Amino acid sequence: MSQTGTQAAPGRTPQPLPPGFRVVLWLFVPLFMLSVGVLIGIVFATRSGLMQPRGATPDQVPGTFDPLRPDTGLESFRIPAFDLVDQSGQRQSLDLFRGRVTIVGFVFTNCPLACPAMTAQMASLQQALKDTSVRLASVSLDPEHDTPAKLKAYGENVGADFTRWVFLTQPDAGTKIAPDKVWSRRALIEHLKMHVALDASVEIPLADGSTMVNIVHPTRLFLVSDNGQVLGTYDTKDMTDMRALQDRARRAAVALTIRP
Repeated sequence: MSQTGTQAAPGRTPQPLPPGFRVVLWLFVPLFMLSVGVLIGIVFATRSGLMQPRGATPDQVPGTFDPLRPDTGLESFRIPAFDLVDQSGQRQSLDLFRGRVTIVGFVFTNCPLACPAMTAQMASLQQALKDTSVRLASVSLDPEHDTPAKLKAYGENVGADFTRWVFLTQPDAGTKIAPDKVWSRRALIEHLKMHVALDASVEIPLADGSTMVNIVHPTRLFLVSDNGQVLGTYDTKDMTDMRALQDRARRAAVALTIRP
């Protein structure tokens, strides 16, 4: 006699994962967790100022930067003492920097190559920073030709506001000056570690019909604190650098007013 009753349907037996898939899973999960941990650590370190993004200068790290602290490697870079004259013939010394941050460029009025673009950038900075105390200074690399009168005409031609933008040359400007006696060239080479050289392969025609040799010089602008300390250098051919200079100069000017 057969038994009657309900018999449960057998359950479906789980199939084991293929060995290859299990190996991939075992490798993927720890690596994924490690990657997430590293990413969280990087974000935390960057935001807390413990780490800078690769390739970033200090002024590109928000919330962690003192605009009056010189960039790494520039701690010993200072504008040396000088005795120069401005476009009005007034004597100027390091006291020119007192109480302000200054953007400094080195040019010469007969320069047909890099200087026009450098001076145009200075003019743009003058306009962009007109509501700040930031000063600008253009220093002649060719005092033999750049007299105060010539610098004044040069400044007027580019719309310089001489109350904020000063043009400097040597007291003996307009006379024959030995290359090693040119203050601006020595300052760049000895104190700012920049390359400056006479390039006899390029002759520049002058208004009187004579010529002069080209002066190879840096196309960078220097942001200088009120004590002559170089805070940063900025490439006039790089618009990212120019925007960074504008922003940092503005912040440095504010920081200078509240510095203890």
